[in-house]
Amino acid sequence: MSQALAPVIVLNGTSSAGKTTRARALLPALGSGWLHVPLDACIDMQCAQDCAGCDYRMSECLSSGFHSSVAALVATGNGVVVGHVLVEPSWQKEFANLLVRHPVTFVAVEAPLGVLEGREAARDARRKGFERAQWPWVHAGKAYDVRVDTSACAIADAVAAVVALTPSLQSRFL
Repeated sequence: MSQALAPVIVLNGTSSAGKTTRARALLPALGSGWLHVPLDACIDMQCAQDCAGCDYRMSECLSSGFHSSVAALVATGNGVVVGHVLVEPSWQKEFANLLVRHPVTFVAVEAPLGVLEGREAARDARRKGFERAQWPWVHAGKAYDVRVDTSACAIADAVAAVVALTPSLQSRFL
């Protein structure tokens, strides 16, 4: 009997687009066996000194390591909801190649720039200017299964749209 491979949902968008909010809403809708793996958790592992002068683009090395860690999680049967900022189109290709045997749903998480900047201003802990800096390229050259405008689409509707495209998790541990 063949085992179904664990699926992956990749939420790609600028800072303050609403990736984490949608990921947290997706988990209970998807059921047990799913993990939320945000890029921010990987970035937070860096030494504060290393990140003090960071611009809005992270290194290709960090991105490749993050992609490989997600691939390891799904290879062991975990469904994964990824929060990501795909800097280059080649990063999406690399990620898709690592997950080629798994069902992957790529989701554009977006909002108008003015909305993103308003969200950024309301957050004390965020570095300022990331939304505007990321805006021109975060979705450029990327392919998506679904697009979610977080300024116009209710969270429940976004969750329903993504869940409808995502195969159920049939973990070997359940």
